[in-house]
Amino acid sequence: MIDQTSRHFTPEVIATIRNHIEQNNENEVALCGFIDDKGVVTSVEVVGYGNELATPYNLHRSLQGDVFIHNHPPFDPDPHKNLKPSLNDLDIAQRVQNLGMGFFIIDNLCELVNIILPVHPQQKLSLEATCEIFQPNGALSQYMPSFENRPEQVELISAIVRTINQKSILFAEAGTGTGKSLSYLIPVVLWSLSNAKKVIISTHTIHLQDQIASKDLPVVLHITEKLTGKKAEYAVLTGRSNYLCKNKLRDLLADRERISSLFDDPEEAKAKTALIEALDVWTRTSESGTRRDFHQEIPNEIWEEIASDGETCQGKSCPFAGNCFYQRAYLKAEKAQIIIANHSLILSSLDPETYISFLPRFDAVVFDEAHHLEDVALKSQSVELSCRGLLQKLGRLYHEDKKSSPRGLLAHLFKKYKPPYVEAQQDFEKQKEQLLTCHRELTEGIHSLIHNGLTYYRKLENSSFQIRITEAVEKSEFFHFLNIRLEELARKVSSYIYYWNELKNLITNSSSDTTIPPLFASLDKRIQSLNDIATVYRILFDQERKPTEVGWIEVSSNQRYPNITLCHSPLEVGEFLSRGIFLRKHFTICLSATLSVNGEFTYFQESIGLKNGVFTRPIETISLPSPFDYRRQAQIHLLETPREFKVDEFFLSCIKEYILMNEGGTLVLFTSHQRLREAYTKLKEELAHEGIHPMAQGETRKNIILTTMRKNPRTAVFATSSFWEGIDIRGYNLRCVIIEKLPFDSPSDAIPAAKCELLEANGKNAFLNYSLPRALLRMKQGIGRLIRSKNDRGIVLILDGRTVFKRYATIFQKSLPPARIIIGSYEKLRREAESFIVANFSAWLQTHKASQDSSLPENPAQENTP
Repeated sequence: MIDQTSRHFTPEVIATIRNHIEQNNENEVALCGFIDDKGVVTSVEVVGYGNELATPYNLHRSLQGDVFIHNHPPFDPDPHKNLKPSLNDLDIAQRVQNLGMGFFIIDNLCELVNIILPVHPQQKLSLEATCEIFQPNGALSQYMPSFENRPEQVELISAIVRTINQKSILFAEAGTGTGKSLSYLIPVVLWSLSNAKKVIISTHTIHLQDQIASKDLPVVLHITEKLTGKKAEYAVLTGRSNYLCKNKLRDLLADRERISSLFDDPEEAKAKTALIEALDVWTRTSESGTRRDFHQEIPNEIWEEIASDGETCQGKSCPFAGNCFYQRAYLKAEKAQIIIANHSLILSSLDPETYISFLPRFDAVVFDEAHHLEDVALKSQSVELSCRGLLQKLGRLYHEDKKSSPRGLLAHLFKKYKPPYVEAQQDFEKQKEQLLTCHRELTEGIHSLIHNGLTYYRKLENSSFQIRITEAVEKSEFFHFLNIRLEELARKVSSYIYYWNELKNLITNSSSDTTIPPLFASLDKRIQSLNDIATVYRILFDQERKPTEVGWIEVSSNQRYPNITLCHSPLEVGEFLSRGIFLRKHFTICLSATLSVNGEFTYFQESIGLKNGVFTRPIETISLPSPFDYRRQAQIHLLETPREFKVDEFFLSCIKEYILMNEGGTLVLFTSHQRLREAYTKLKEELAHEGIHPMAQGETRKNIILTTMRKNPRTAVFATSSFWEGIDIRGYNLRCVIIEKLPFDSPSDAIPAAKCELLEANGKNAFLNYSLPRALLRMKQGIGRLIRSKNDRGIVLILDGRTVFKRYATIFQKSLPPARIIIGSYEKLRREAESFIVANFSAWLQTHKASQDSSLPENPAQENTP
């Protein structure tokens, strides 16, 4: 249908398109257009400039809009013939139609438009109808009798519906108990069904991803199907390396000796062979084929041999092409309206230069646990080179000792290959020796690098620390040595790859063994990965570092596994996230229990690069109070006494007494692994003697610790890092959280130190704008471990006097939950704790102690409520 452009474009857009055509000498220009509620194109973005016959275009960029637009230069005086679509036009139209876009052809004067595929305005959500679902007699309460209507949830839903309808961005802070997941899932699924659009729900933790996929989303899909008559499909997508490759597994099982070559101990190799056979049986019934869904832990040595990857994938020629776990998951995601994924997958899928994602096209995104966005974005663009990791790679290729014959994949290849004639045998031995000589030199060079690094940076045994690469460090003796040694290693890797290719060609041309080509594929991938040395050398030594980048050296003096790791990272992710996500998607929703500091979202907004005055797309923020009665359920005890942060008698007595007063049920959060180990070592025997079950992160796997906490209410856990957030122990099994120190970044941590310098250089106070907000958000996460339901009770003890006497103490205290805050000496805090425990736990503790029954009801009744 040919029509006047004035009916379908705003005057400003017509002028903009005309200007682009003039700038391209009246040749073809490809654009993506964005429409308003009435279907009128209100803005455009150029995706390609061409000549008088055709134009190249970036289809992935154009897919971020609502309509694909391009002009036809005047090759015919009849304007209607001039706007006739070519075969190439129809091919593009077919492709964009499958993705829900329109397709327009305009003349060079921008007066006429041929609407090949009309574009449909967004079907907006009804705020009233959406909120009605959550009302006492609404669809949710009919399906879930236990569902409770909460004013905070209705407020959150209203903000989400506004964001979706206005094509904007929402930052929402809402704590545990608000019902975040249902609040965004129902509007998002309704919008997806109404508009034939795809939405990604992204989490940071596997725990939340599982909860959404197995618990929340099935409820939502049942309700939305009942309301709309349409069934939404969903898919769970994870990184490719998490899927098992059936073809690689088959090749491994066909070459049993290759399995043995991965392990030194024959008994271990036998056990792992049995594991691989069990995996083979499992693949015949598994729906997902992902590593974490197998019932046993799979060692890295095995998984590296059978994991799916793009380099060795045979595509359509693979015998398992129609039954590939990864391709099946990807195709399911392409067909689904809702994709459940994680931050790391979404951000690592974006090309940092073109911002094109290799994921199935998605129109909008919800980031739950959004406070991790900056760190995940930084990591997705970072590079690192671990010397210990390189030695492990080399060891899996080939290693030899005096006690046994050589092991590894190369040793297995050498044993397997049988030269067919004398000349081939001679050439093989010569090239084999060249490769092994290079292998030994690489191994020795890396060992030397580790030894020199540990010698130069003499620190405490079993410590780990970072050295940021500054001008002073670049002038140091070790950095000079590092430069020379890394360049030598990069050259050695080039030689290694050359000798390997020569040897591979020789074997390929003289062997008919069908088990060798799959072995080549595994060896190729491992040997090519050694090129990481050259990549890191080029970044750290061959190019000038920008003020918005940082490089650093990580040193681990662990006696058993000493290591040197070289790292590089950008400091800012604004352009990456804006151009990759926030400017391209219909809407973006960021939710977390911890996004604001002192009631403001400034820190979060600037951490992900959406700076006020620079980023112009509308952003709404909302901070919702907790539905829990914190005043009745919890106390927060602040020690007013300044103290040195060391594991002294006072510190140990505070921890021990609070654990014993609560008879376990305690989580002690540290900011230092060293202090954690020291405190745990000094207290574990005393606590065990009193009937407490002490556990420490690092000594026991996290899932075992959490299982024990849920089963045994007399557990005391000493932890750091990942235990500050993401764990959910409800009921009386967690009655006390002790925080030893405000979780500020270590001054030696490279990225925070460099970011502070960058902020100061730009005239900002780095402490108030960066260091303090980060610490406060982490603190809120740690405190949030305690009250997880309306039946929970407990005490938070913070053994850091800075929360009372520092200038920022007021900001800190305003960031705390609205529990009763008690400030004082340790003696005062202890008395208050005793009173709270008697009022809330005494009857239950006596009952439990008498019965010695470690099990608890899911929702223990409150005893002797004050």
